[in-house]
Amino acid sequence: MKLTNIEKTHRLKINDIKYLGGRYNFIQSIQKGGTGSPQFIYKQGVEKWDNMEEKFFYKSMCSIELHPKGIALWFNKKQKIHAALMHYEEIKSFSYSSFKINAKPLLQTNYILEAGYLTMETQECTIDFYVPAPKHKNLVKFLNKHFRSSFSHDISTAEAICSDDPLYTSIFLHGVNY
Repeated sequence: MKLTNIEKTHRLKINDIKYLGGRYNFIQSIQKGGTGSPQFIYKQGVEKWDNMEEKFFYKSMCSIELHPKGIALWFNKKQKIHAALMHYEEIKSFSYSSFKINAKPLLQTNYILEAGYLTMETQECTIDFYVPAPKHKNLVKFLNKHFRSSFSHDISTAEAICSDDPLYTSIFLHGVNY
């Protein structure tokens, strides 16, 4: 895994793109059904990212960009963008555990949604993420399509969780919008 800070242009450097085997062209990207994942929330796992000092709680947004030889795991923390570059051989598995949540605190009706926890195991570390309800279906579809052999999805059969905790509703119901 190669960690890099992204310059003000918010684009990978030429050496980083070469490390990942270049980019897909427009036609190839359309044929793959897109090369970018929905956003999800970083929890822990990359030591350098974990050690970033913060004086207040701030959600760190992540997404995956596909390249011919590997992926770029984008990381946005306090408007500073970083990336972890990994070859496909470095990725051991993606494990996703979804659970049901009740949107009653937000919508005042018993509307059941799904959210979850994503774990990405690499040769160097294990990275954990939250997946908010608005991004759940699209992320499962993306991972199942592009990482079929290394992706596992466990669906909880427990009753839907209902909580008025603002942190809980912010992360799992609102997701990236708040």
